[in-house]
Amino acid sequence: MKNPACEIKSKKIDLPPANTLIPKNFDILAKDQEKSSKPMLLKQWEDTDLWYKKDDKFERPKAIVSFKMYTTDNDFGQTAEARMFMTVWRSVMMEYMREFNYTAECANLEFTATVLHDNLNCVWSGFNDSMPNYITETISRLQGMKDKDLAEEFAQVKEKLMLEWKNSYLL
Repeated sequence: MKNPACEIKSKKIDLPPANTLIPKNFDILAKDQEKSSKPMLLKQWEDTDLWYKKDDKFERPKAIVSFKMYTTDNDFGQTAEARMFMTVWRSVMMEYMREFNYTAECANLEFTATVLHDNLNCVWSGFNDSMPNYITETISRLQGMKDKDLAEEFAQVKEKLMLEWKNSYLL
């Protein structure tokens, strides 16, 4: 107990970092029939639309933010190889984000990324007080992926996918 040792040299035994995602404000906004009756288009760009709809039904201090990215990079949505690439990329990304996602789950926040036939659908949900910080931190970490060595995460994902495919052929 006085001299803890850790087998992994890059890690040290310590307390976890402070969870900056825990909400502090649980106030519920006043009902507004105009904003809750139907979605409103807040802003429109050449390639993006921003919509908003207030939920007055459940009276909870929670938010859901959804984001769909349509792209043809790497022939996404056009070839089976591109679909496979996105499936593997998503799995590597979720493995890379695992520790951060655990911190978010402790604050009752959730991030999901789903690969659909022609887009990547990202959804953040949880307390609205934490949402701006959560989305900003998630996107920042995703952008930081390009500078990381993800060989270990890729190896784990590859092994899992190979086992799943092998097992599916045994049925």
